[in-house]
Amino acid sequence: MGFMRPLRPYGGTYHPKFNFATVDQLTQEAQAAGLVVEKCYDFERPTPLKAGEQGLANWARQFFASELASFSPVEQDEILARLAARVRDELWDGHQWVADYRRIRCVAHKD
Repeated sequence: MGFMRPLRPYGGTYHPKFNFATVDQLTQEAQAAGLVVEKCYDFERPTPLKAGEQGLANWARQFFASELASFSPVEQDEILARLAARVRDELWDGHQWVADYRRIRCVAHKD
């Protein structure tokens, strides 16, 4: 989810704090660490966010608390409303927000 665009009108910036490695990157890192990679793959893991309409805002407040802290409560609500409007077509199923998570699973061992 793009969190940066909803911050721009308020003069905010966002510097990603998460590592979204690809299968190739994770495989290379495991091999560089001396592991033999048996298999490594990614898969979709749609995750329903609890609390209905408030689910996305609750999720964003949890994961972006430090970024939101510099804004007033009114600005925070506006930012979260802009975020919801931006991703509604992709992530709202009519009843709940569903985060479009992907997972990577690797099986590796020492030789």
